[in-house]
Amino acid sequence: MFTSFRARLLATYVGLIVIGFGLLSLWAGYRIAQGIYTNFGNTLETLAAQTAGQIGEAVEEGGEHFNELAPIVNTNSVATGAQISVFNSNSIFVLASDQSVSQLYTTTTPVVAINSAGVEMMFGASPIFYEGDELGIVQFGLPYAIPQSDARQNWILIGIGYVVFTLLGLFASLNLINRLTAPLQTLGDTATALAAGDLGQRVPDPADDEIGAVGKSFNQMADEIEAMVAEQRAFASNASHELRTPLTGIRIRTEALLDAPLSDADQRLYIEEVDQEAQRLSGLVDDLILLSRVDSNRLTIGQEKVDMLRVVQAELRTMQTAIDAKDLVLSINSPAEATYIIQANLNHVRTVMRNVISNAVKYTPAQGEVQVELSTVENAVQVKVSDTGVGITADDLPNIGKRFFRTDKAHSRKTSGVGLGLSLVKAIVATYAGTFSIASTGAEQGTTVTLLWPLYQETLE
Repeated sequence: MFTSFRARLLATYVGLIVIGFGLLSLWAGYRIAQGIYTNFGNTLETLAAQTAGQIGEAVEEGGEHFNELAPIVNTNSVATGAQISVFNSNSIFVLASDQSVSQLYTTTTPVVAINSAGVEMMFGASPIFYEGDELGIVQFGLPYAIPQSDARQNWILIGIGYVVFTLLGLFASLNLINRLTAPLQTLGDTATALAAGDLGQRVPDPADDEIGAVGKSFNQMADEIEAMVAEQRAFASNASHELRTPLTGIRIRTEALLDAPLSDADQRLYIEEVDQEAQRLSGLVDDLILLSRVDSNRLTIGQEKVDMLRVVQAELRTMQTAIDAKDLVLSINSPAEATYIIQANLNHVRTVMRNVISNAVKYTPAQGEVQVELSTVENAVQVKVSDTGVGITADDLPNIGKRFFRTDKAHSRKTSGVGLGLSLVKAIVATYAGTFSIASTGAEQGTTVTLLWPLYQETLE
């Protein structure tokens, strides 16, 4: 019954309202009733004191016997509706407005008693003084039903107020609970739809409160999930395409080798092409494995001491054939006797520099220029690779480094590659707390890639 948040919240509010208002009403009713009875007793004492004063004045003016003061007693009885009794100093009954109250019930505080007629009364008394001497006592009595009726009316009003305020409190609580739980229900329904695969679901118009902040955070998370899923789908699509392409090339050539008689030269050519496609496929698989390790935080950070300058020089030597084929002008700028020792996995550093330098060579036309500059910036080695190649448009620049993104759209194959190189570069450099940036002023304006890689601590010392 109370498993839902709404039910528990409603039960809590109802309990607080019913019990809280109930206790408050009981306390208020009790205090008011006590006040009614106290005020009624005080009134009796005041009336008795006024009558006692009148009797004292009458005695002073010549009245020698209390029984001669009956007109005063009767007049006050008629005026107040009270039963009035007079007793002498020995508490002996002298006279009364009603013979049913010939008994003295109190001489101090008001009391409740049943008179000789069987009526429950409240009595109050006051002494009669003459020249400082106490001559007797005046006792006033009124039916106890009078303050009881007032108290009863008070309890009825408090009960009505309790019911009214409880209903108002319950209505306000239900309204508040609806306002609290409705956004949560909407959030839950949206999350369920999102989990079911409707990635376009969002919390509509989150309010500017704490629950609204949760809704806004949820929408932000949903945006990121949708973008991530879209990226994964694109990644899977591109990866399958890139894997299928070399496999198709291999299959075509192997079928030709199996089905048709070929000359030794053609056979050798086909075998070489199959080997090239296999190497391409192997490189793609290696890149995908490395990216998956980065994504799952399983890329082990190397502890080798690596000289960045030597790695750059080694990679340039491996590309010398491609550089010579294009008649490129290559230059390496580095301060004399500078040392750029970093702590990393050598293969990771080679992968980074191979991709950056090969891109510069690949996208620079014949007789262009490629420049590599190494320097120290604060506690990091800075490697700048600049070229005079095809450059990057302003529209494409923000997408550089995204997986499978290539500036020659639709895998036109004007240049080789699948669009994973710079993704690997960014991922590896970031793993080692470095930074990657790329700049170009536009098409045919060349490109500059800048890497910052933390220096080995002992080198800094």
